[in-house]
Amino acid sequence: MKKRILALVTAAALAVGTLSTGALAVSADEAAATADTIVIGRAYDSDNLDPVQMTGNYNIWIINLMLEGLVQTSDDGKTIEPLLATDWEISEDEKTYTFNLKPDVKFSDGTPVTGEDWVFSFERAISLPDSYWGFVVENVESVEAPDDSTFIVHLKEASPATLANLAMFTCGVQKKAYYDEVGDEGYMDGFIGTGPYVLTEWNKGESMLFTANPYYHIEGKPATPTLEMRVIADDESRVMQLQSGDIDAAINLSMDSVYQLESDDRVVAMASEGCETRFVAINTTNEYLSNPKVREALYMATDPMTITAVATYGYGIPSSTFLPMTSAYVDPEAVVNTADIEAAKALLEEAGYSEGDISLRLLITSGKSFEESVATLLKEQWAQIGVEVEIDANERTTYTDKLYGMDFDCVVDYWTDDTTDPYEFMNYICIFDLCSGFDTLYVVPGIEDLNAQANIEMDDEKRHEIYNEIQRKVAAEHIYIPICTLPYTYATGTSVTGFVQTPLGNLRLADMVKTVE
Repeated sequence: MKKRILALVTAAALAVGTLSTGALAVSADEAAATADTIVIGRAYDSDNLDPVQMTGNYNIWIINLMLEGLVQTSDDGKTIEPLLATDWEISEDEKTYTFNLKPDVKFSDGTPVTGEDWVFSFERAISLPDSYWGFVVENVESVEAPDDSTFIVHLKEASPATLANLAMFTCGVQKKAYYDEVGDEGYMDGFIGTGPYVLTEWNKGESMLFTANPYYHIEGKPATPTLEMRVIADDESRVMQLQSGDIDAAINLSMDSVYQLESDDRVVAMASEGCETRFVAINTTNEYLSNPKVREALYMATDPMTITAVATYGYGIPSSTFLPMTSAYVDPEAVVNTADIEAAKALLEEAGYSEGDISLRLLITSGKSFEESVATLLKEQWAQIGVEVEIDANERTTYTDKLYGMDFDCVVDYWTDDTTDPYEFMNYICIFDLCSGFDTLYVVPGIEDLNAQANIEMDDEKRHEIYNEIQRKVAAEHIYIPICTLPYTYATGTSVTGFVQTPLGNLRLADMVKTVE
């Protein structure tokens, strides 16, 4: 279905002649040397493009093509750098941030970005407490725009995570007049932002078409006029279409696909540093799993080293905690578990269970070789202590429904960071109401108060100590079984250059080009 936003973009393009004029102008020789369109295959379609009310990487990574904020994370995912703010000043008490805005920035329809648009974007994010991302702005007391070149953020408390949070998509600037026209429901299908690309067509379940923003504020970018995001759910099909040249790049690849493609001279396959942490989350309302000795027995029976080696083809990093192992805040005292089958059996006996007494349903996404491999290995490992496992494999929509509905005993769960700071994931883990104890329905005593301290602790060494204590308290309850941290995996044809996926997952495609013969 084509969305009405297409008409606005088309009109904007006509206002400057064509999409290849202005900042996108290239010489005839250059135009002949690069393709007008690059096709990227991905595993899932988006389902909600509202920056405040959506969730999931399949939405986030798309939104980041169209939306920009005051600051952004660097390409290496480690620092914060200016984007639509040229610079900023922080008050002595570190509770007021004054941003100087980049001049003459326009939305993709050609209208100027105003202070009113900035205030609207933040106030909408603040005013929707049921948003998945409400915690990002919960420390914001108020915002103001004295003029169109200055934006001020007033905080309730000084926080070390402020700039990292402001780099989140939920703080990106959007056109107020467009929201006023379409409302919340229309916003699910797209918004008007300042990013390098504009969504111009959405055939739901099949593809998205993006065209270059003719008013983009960085001269000469984006380099490719059109991007097509094509949904190819099956991993093997994405690989075959890349090898045959039907698509130019593929994301969300399985580890075995990357392993396979590394020897193919038609493509460039990458398993780059990522922050996707994989763990088993345990539904503690289950008859058996409500018993802490049973949970600990499952943990003791699990061998994450073997699972990581087999399921990730050696690309993953075995995990010692629920945080990504690439995080600077991993507890240095945490160690990767070494399976102890006899100790695990003894724990089950103490809990009053014999071999064959316990049967569990393990939820995974079907068609994903990594999850299938993890589930198979867990089934084998837990069978050694007499626990039977039924692997409950479902396509993405059903999997998501079951996950959010807590319709599982255990689930191969995951998290990916969106910021350079642990604030985001730690809030989800520690604040029960945000995510039902992050898929466990369990309240770990004391961690919410500790997390509140960490959120405002400006001394980084002390903050590390608080996060270490949180990790130890969570580990003692055995509500998660850490497995591994995964890289981000993608591949492109050899003619494609400039494809960037940061360690935080952000797709940076403004410099991407495809050379043609």
